[in-house]
Formats: sequence, structure tokens, C-alpha cells
Amino acid sequence: MNSRELLDFLLEGNQITAGEFDQFCRENTREDQYFEYKDGNITSSQNRREGAKTIREYVSAFANADGGVLIVGVNDTTHRISGCQLSIGQQHIEEWASRPHHRHHGRQRKRYGNRARHDLE
Repeated sequence: MNSRELLDFLLEGNQITAGEFDQFCRENTREDQYFEYKDGNITSSQNRREGAKTIREYVSAFANADGGVLIVGVNDTTHRISGCQLSIGQQHIEEWASRPHHRHHGRQRKRYGNRARHDLE
């Protein structure tokens, strides 16, 4: 499975198994426009602020292109699983990753249904 196939597969609501994930990492050592590896150390407490910035940058870049998959917890040089923290602050990583992380020029964005809108007041 190449990176575009992985993106389409996940966007269809599918999940990959641990074995499929390992195989993807072995077969896809070059990052491209559809996916990027980031070491799990960006979720550590000492790297959290810079890590959140990095995640926002990649999510924004993917959102402004054809989409993409950011894989956190795989070393971006060796492509070996490095793992990541199970919680970010007081939130489980899945809860943290699923919440909106929108900031624009220092203004917090509000969620309205499935769309985000700037708070211009």
C-alpha cells in the first residue's frame, strides 16, 4: 500500500491493523506529499509546545493540499516505531488528537457543527 492508498483507505473510515502498519512503515521509507513520520518524542512533556506546533503545521499543510497522514510515534530517520506518550496533559492522546486545535492570528476559533468559524468579535 502506498501513501495515497493509505490516505484513501483511512478517509473511507477504515482502520489498519498493527501488522499492516508495520508493513506500511517497512515499505514506505520515503516521506512524500501524502504522509510524514514524526518521532514520538514530540509528545513528551519537555517537547510538548514545539510538538504541538509541529503537528499543527503538518495538519495545516495537509489540509491545504490533497490531504495526508501524519504518523506520530515513528522515528522520521530510521522509520522504527519510537512510541509516544499516552496522554497529553490530562487528556488521552486519542481525545487530544480528535479535538479541534485551531488558532489563527492569536484568535481562538469556535466550532459550529462540523465547521470551524473565526471569532471576529
